[in-house]
Amino acid sequence: MTRHVPTFPRIAWLCSVLAMVLGIVAGRVTWLALVEPARTALAFDVGEIAAQRGSIWDRDGALLATETYDRFEIVLDTALIEDAAALAATLGPILGEDPLALARRIEAGGRWQSLDPFALPETAEAVRAIGDPALAAIRNASRQYPAQDSTGHITGFVDLNGTGHYGIEGAFDAQLRGLPGRRPGVYRTDPSAFIMPADGRDIVLTIDLDLQMAAMEVLREVIDDESATGGTIVAMDPRNGDVLAAASWPGFDPNRFQEYEFDRYNDPVVRGSYPPGSVIKPLTLAAAIDAGLLGPDSTYEDTASVRFGGITVPNPDRFGHGRVTMSEMLRLSLNVGAVHVARTLGSQRFYAALGSFGFGEPSGISLEGEIGGLVHWPGEATWSEEIFAFNSYGQALDATPLQVTAAMAAIANDGRLPSPRIVAATIPSHGAPEPRQAADAVAVVSPATARTVRRMMTAVVDDRVTAAALPGYRVAGKTGTSEIPGSGEGGKDLIASFCGMLPAANPSLVVCVKVDRPEGGRGSRVAAPAFRDFAAQAVVLLDIPPDDAAAWQDARDGFLDSGSTSLGTADRGLVEVVAP
Repeated sequence: MTRHVPTFPRIAWLCSVLAMVLGIVAGRVTWLALVEPARTALAFDVGEIAAQRGSIWDRDGALLATETYDRFEIVLDTALIEDAAALAATLGPILGEDPLALARRIEAGGRWQSLDPFALPETAEAVRAIGDPALAAIRNASRQYPAQDSTGHITGFVDLNGTGHYGIEGAFDAQLRGLPGRRPGVYRTDPSAFIMPADGRDIVLTIDLDLQMAAMEVLREVIDDESATGGTIVAMDPRNGDVLAAASWPGFDPNRFQEYEFDRYNDPVVRGSYPPGSVIKPLTLAAAIDAGLLGPDSTYEDTASVRFGGITVPNPDRFGHGRVTMSEMLRLSLNVGAVHVARTLGSQRFYAALGSFGFGEPSGISLEGEIGGLVHWPGEATWSEEIFAFNSYGQALDATPLQVTAAMAAIANDGRLPSPRIVAATIPSHGAPEPRQAADAVAVVSPATARTVRRMMTAVVDDRVTAAALPGYRVAGKTGTSEIPGSGEGGKDLIASFCGMLPAANPSLVVCVKVDRPEGGRGSRVAAPAFRDFAAQAVVLLDIPPDDAAAWQDARDGFLDSGSTSLGTADRGLVEVVAP
């Protein structure tokens, strides 16, 4: 006889098992939705694959900025803390924090806390050695700048959120950062959603790192010797507008950008303007010569001062020099002569010359935040005959060091104003370099006029500003000494400058030096020697042939025999870069 077994208990048992399985699944889904995102929120975006940020290089392949993975984020899960005071006492010295302050910070925060987003490897190792499950050290990408404060203004920096600011990092942030990819979910549940990240482009600059560091060395020395408040050196190839060095001091180390005040980030080369002073004189004289109104031998009667535009303009030396030629006027840097040039040109031609030499407008160089300086143009409410008088010798107008250097480069480049360039090329993550061409140079004055003015500027160095002379090379140049607007009495309220070019007959290098509030005062005493010291290194680093090889060799050997090493780097790449 077959025994009949009721099926109801089996069905009930199966339903119970099914309900239990569904409960587990529901619980897991809830955990994934609520708990897991909170646990991983500080570590990374679970759906995004970060692109690698592009590097920044100098013209010869020296690394100026790159992505590394030697920084760690120290993360704390307060839900797992057993003894907060004991943990803070152990962790405080490792993080460089007062334990009591750290304990208060932990107590005031939420569950997941980032205690140090930019910790060094040794800090991460020490944190892991504690062995507390509440702590984690997560490896993150970080930006490194091997040249430290020597290139801080040029590179700019990347903040802790991965955004570039200032310099190249700011101007090319989108290209450098690339495009992020997507991962197919935390547990690879959707492979079709995977997108490969597109790494950022590399940027190749026109900057020569050896030259940049030489400029910083010279700046630090002159600023220290003169107890000055700051200074700038810009070096440019006048033939193509390539910026070879753009150094300002004080600077900042982009590896430690958060330690500086915000105003330190502004690059004085493109974001700081000043009255250029007598450096203007060769430029407006070039306009007068080009218009056929004056020549090197044209004369005027030089008195100790002259009335113009309602003000009295004195000569810097307070003397009258009688019948003076334009060449002598430039050599002696006479303000009364500058007024004569301005009057001869007239306001229309004078300001047209300033505009054609690039004053009053940004140059368009690829650095974030470039300003255009300030020129009061005729017809504006701020312009007056008094302003015209001041402008004749470089006061009451502002220009950036880059603008002044480019304007001088026009005289060096046979009258053609080059468009300043600092980015030579960009390189896709998978592709060949793509050169970035600067805009074509614009004719400002004729080649003959430019050569005439260069000869006049060579006489300035040969006869008057001998501190700028470099044996073996013919140097053309002009000093500038300008008053800082709103300053009080005293030499420390002056800006001393010198702009020079060499070899004078066919220049391949233009250098402008500016020193703020030096004790020595005038450009001939302060900025001209700094130009010479920098140029002596530049001709070696750039392999610029001398006009007189024997004279240069004798001077160089003598300099080395005296114990100095600033001319000792005869080969490219021998300037050492010390990593942070």
